[in-house]
Amino acid sequence: MTNFADPIKEALEVFMNIKKKVIDELGDESKEEVGLKFRTRAREVPEMILELGLVPTLTYCVAKASVENIVKVITVIELDSPVDKLKDIRTEDLAYALYTYALLKYIGIITGKFDVEDLVNINNTDASYRLLNYLEVLINDNIEAAVHKLLQPYLLQLKRLSEAVYKPER
Repeated sequence: MTNFADPIKEALEVFMNIKKKVIDELGDESKEEVGLKFRTRAREVPEMILELGLVPTLTYCVAKASVENIVKVITVIELDSPVDKLKDIRTEDLAYALYTYALLKYIGIITGKFDVEDLVNINNTDASYRLLNYLEVLINDNIEAAVHKLLQPYLLQLKRLSEAVYKPER
C-alpha cells in the first residue's frame, strides 16, 4: 500500500476539480442543488463509514450513484469531456456519483491498486465487475482498516471544503 499522498492536498485538488469541471459548469439552478447535495454527502458518508465500515458504505454509494453515472463523472473530470454528459443525471444521483468518485480517487491513490480512469474505457458490465473486484481486494488483502484510517483526514477536509463553499440542504 502506498500511503505517501498528502490527504489535505489531494482533497483540495479533488474538490476543486469537482467544483470547476462539474458543479460550476451546470446551469444556475442545477449548480446550487448539486452543491447542496454534495455537501450533504460530504457530511453523511464519513459517519456511515464509521458506523457500517468502508466497503458497505462504498457499495451503498455506488448503488445510489450507479456505475454508469460514476463512469460519466470520471470521464468529465479526468478526461475533460463536456459536462453535458451529466445533464440527464438526477441531482441526487449526480451528487452521489461525484462523492463516490472522490472516494474512489483517493482510495486508489493510497492503495496503488486501482485507478478511476480504468473504469472509463470498458462497458458498464465490466465497470461493475471491476468495482466489485476492487471491493473484494479491499477485504481480502486485509487493507480495509488501514485504508479507513488513511481516508479520515481526506474525508474531513472534503467535508470542510464543502461546508465552506456550499449552503446546507434544508
